[in-house]
Amino acid sequence: MPTSRQILRRQLSCAVCLVSLVLAGTTQAEETTDAANKAELLDKIFDAWTKRQQNTKTLQATWQETIFQAADPAGDEPEQTKSQKLAFTLGPNGETSLISTPLPAAADNANGQVTEVSSFNGQRHFHFTSFVENKKDEGWPIGSVWDTKASDDAHAAQIRPWLLHLRPLGEPAPHLTRDNVKVVATDVDFQGRRCIVLERRDETPRIGVFYVDPQRDYAIIGYHSQVGDRLTLTMTVTPTFDRQLGWRPAQWDCEFANGRFKVSGVLLQCKVNVDLPPETFTPDFPRGTIVFDKDKGLRSLILGEGQRRIITPEESAGGFRYKDLFTTKSGDLAPAKRRGQ
Repeated sequence: MPTSRQILRRQLSCAVCLVSLVLAGTTQAEETTDAANKAELLDKIFDAWTKRQQNTKTLQATWQETIFQAADPAGDEPEQTKSQKLAFTLGPNGETSLISTPLPAAADNANGQVTEVSSFNGQRHFHFTSFVENKKDEGWPIGSVWDTKASDDAHAAQIRPWLLHLRPLGEPAPHLTRDNVKVVATDVDFQGRRCIVLERRDETPRIGVFYVDPQRDYAIIGYHSQVGDRLTLTMTVTPTFDRQLGWRPAQWDCEFANGRFKVSGVLLQCKVNVDLPPETFTPDFPRGTIVFDKDKGLRSLILGEGQRRIITPEESAGGFRYKDLFTTKSGDLAPAKRRGQ
């Protein structure tokens, strides 16, 4: 027969097992409840985002942007600060157009072309930089086009506050979905506001972290991207209440990973649900622009009236004078052909 001490040990062992089971059950129940609460919270966030996206078909906004570039540690480039005015147009299906003009405003050339245009028409990206100066036949208007396989990251950073606010579900960016976004915290202080923290992951190493203000209709007021533990971009947004847009960006600051570049924007004006002509997001390159098709790996000179002169790879490799492109045919400036003349 077991002794009283053995019986006591068995009873204590059973009690410990019972307590462990109770604690495990409690922990599991708490985890289940926490997951359910986060899923419900995510539904509320996406409902608010979807409603805002559906109610704002188009946007026209202008703002002043200040770009600060710290001095190059190697001493090659001094500290620089420049300002420019940006005119941004957003279409109903994620189309975008961004026009940049230096401040103080001035015409870049005799035709008064703007400095930069960056557009996305839902299928293709377009980028144009106007001809700024002509010294000894150096420099000309340049453009580029490419498909949707890669977003225009540089300009996506400039318009990110608006994309996150009005097109968070849009593609190719920001492309936030219930499948790639999860709630990682529900009450975190960010810039003095109690925020929900979301995390976005996909097949790339890049992680996106979003600070959502539940008291401001779930507006995103902070964002940073990172690769592993290394930050690549941070952004903070100061919203204000708008009768048409609700809480919308009024001022924002972005800082890039290397610490040398900082961008600040201050909204000047905005309009919503304005009818836009079809050509808004598919700009025509002016005559004289050399356009590079990134998908085909081919350059061409725009001649106007639907005509263009193909610049062959041999001509590109051998070099050419810009003005000679207008008076020759495709391939005429290839080194082999010029030697045969």
